[in-house]
This record gives sequence, structure tokens and C-alpha cells, in this order.
Amino acid sequence: MVQNSKSVTDVDVFHELLEDVKKNRKLVKIIACFDVESLAAGGLLFKVLKSMELDTEILPDYVPSITELNVRVLGINIPHTECDTCVIFQTSSEAQVTRLRNNTVVRYPSLLPGLINLLREFMPVSKELKYVAASATYAKYMPRIKELRLSEGDKEFLSTLVSEGLLEAIEAPITPYFTSQTQTFTMGIDPYVPSNLVRENLSETLRLLSDFYKVPLDKMKLKTYVIKHGWFARDLTTLAYFITWLLDVKGFEGYVSSIINSNYMRNYYLHYVKSIKEMKERVDNLINERPNTTKVKNVVVKGDPSTLSTTLIGKVLWGLNILDPSKTQVVIEYGGKYYVSLASLTQKNRKESASKHSIQGGYVVLSEAPS
Repeated sequence: MVQNSKSVTDVDVFHELLEDVKKNRKLVKIIACFDVESLAAGGLLFKVLKSMELDTEILPDYVPSITELNVRVLGINIPHTECDTCVIFQTSSEAQVTRLRNNTVVRYPSLLPGLINLLREFMPVSKELKYVAASATYAKYMPRIKELRLSEGDKEFLSTLVSEGLLEAIEAPITPYFTSQTQTFTMGIDPYVPSNLVRENLSETLRLLSDFYKVPLDKMKLKTYVIKHGWFARDLTTLAYFITWLLDVKGFEGYVSSIINSNYMRNYYLHYVKSIKEMKERVDNLINERPNTTKVKNVVVKGDPSTLSTTLIGKVLWGLNILDPSKTQVVIEYGGKYYVSLASLTQKNRKESASKHSIQGGYVVLSEAPS
């Protein structure tokens, strides 16, 4: 039975959950869909609930669900059939609270902004968590060169952070990774800068890029958001690509622990920066090979899954018009095994794969190339 609860708000739902958990000393179990945005939301909820001194744990959606007594489940973008008497936060086309059998579904047009507005009613949300929420939201719109249109809710969220003085909206051809212009171009991935186009002279590199992308030089500007408070990442685009890499390479535990404790994130960021050179070598090879992705579902890249992100490579190749990630996925071949990003699978396939194969970081490990 479906019942829209117009008189019930997300704040009411969260109040009820907190009262039940505190009164009956229940464990809160967060189960989040395995994607950048949902797991960031799960980590945010975990941190807030732990700060309230509530027993809380968090799991990815591919872990088998078990009905337990004295447990309240908080789901993030999971089907309402996955649990009983639980609260589920979902991304939807409109904001609403719905009762589905014994479950309550809270829907937001923009998941993380909706959750931050909810949690503000209970405690302050740190600027670091806002940056993480912003980057996980912004990651959906990468690569910038595709100029994907932000939803109204996401645009409003980023504009709010600008008005709060946390971000500054700018236009720049290459995101400002480093103080050295040459190093910035060397590390540039959105728009991607092929290694053979990097010159010591900034103007010369931009001219070559303009020719490469067939875009007038005066149009070589893309929007990003500069982080205003001297965090380890200097802009939102860089942070969005980093957390995309982080989920693939470090998997559920590495990603969520970084959301909860930014010190882990800072450390992993150094590993990410070091990995860019290896990633660009693979992409440069693919630019030269120009594989026919209209006839294959998988582009196999040889490399180390402990440093390479297939999702990030896929976004870069999409920006280069080499593949469409909705039709073709990047797979890593390493040591005779094949590594497929868990984030690239549907929830059903993710659960099935995780039950049959081993998991390394954010990859399911296959003995044969996926068909």
C-alpha cells in the first residue's frame, strides 16, 4: 500500500527515528547504494548519528541483507523491498514523504543538499562535509567538457555554498591543480590534455588544445568552483574526480572512512595525484589506438587496480568522444584477472557478482573477461 504523507516532513521522520532508537536502544544500520553520491550521504549520516552517541554501522548495498531484531535500517537509494520498517532516502523527481507498507521513503530531487538541510535541524554541518557533499553532487556532471546541465536543486545547492563564502564560481580552461602552469597541464584531465601537447609556454599549449578539440581559443573556458578555505583540494572539479577514483581504488571502506574522517581523504589524495601519470599513459595509448567502441561493450586496459580507476578513465574517454559510458565500460586486466567497477553495475548485478566473486577495493574480480 502506497500512501503519500503530505502532512509529514523529513524532519518529522528523522525525529521519530531518533526517538525510537534512543528509547529502545536500537542499532542504526545504514545501507547505501554503491555510488559516489549515496555513499557520501551514508557517511554523512553515519558521522552525524555517531556524534549523537548512537550505535551506528554502515554497509554497501551488495552485502546480503539480514532481518535483525532491535535494528533500525536507514537506506540510501535502495529499493524499499530491501528492508522492513526502515527509512529510505532516495533521489527522485520531486520532494515527498511516502509510506510504503511498513517503510517510510523520503524523496529529494537532490539527495545530498536535501540531507544537509535536514541535518541542519539537528546539528551544525561542518564546511568539510559540505565540500564533500558538493563534490559528490558535482561528480555526476563530469566531464565538464560535456557541459552537462545541472539540475535546479544541485545548482541551488552550489549557489548557496557560493553565497556562504565556501566556494567561488570561476571559468578556467584547466582546473587549478598546481601553482606551476606546466604541471597543471601535465596533470590536466578535464579537458584532457594529451601528453604530447604540453608545452612550457601556456599560450602554445592552449592553442594546441584548441586545435585538438576543434574549439575556438576564446571558448576554451569551463566552469568550476574554487574551494575558498585552503582545503587539500583547490577546486570542486579536482575533488569530484578524486572521490570518483577513491571509490574504485579503495572501495567501500576506504571511501566511507574518508567521508567520516577527512585525514584519510588527505592521505589518499596524495596517492591519487601520483596515479594520474599512469592513468594518462593509458589514455594517451587509447587516443592513438582509437578503439572501435561501437562494436565492443568493454575496453580492456592493462594496469594496476590499486592505482587506476576505470570509472575515471571512462569519464575521460567520454570527454574525448572515444566511448559512451552508458554503452561501453572500461575493464582493467591485471595478473590474468579482470577488474570491473562495482559502481558500474546495477544493484541486482552488483549483489549477484559480489556473491560469486571476490572483491578488491571497489572492483569485482573476474577470472575471465566480461562478455
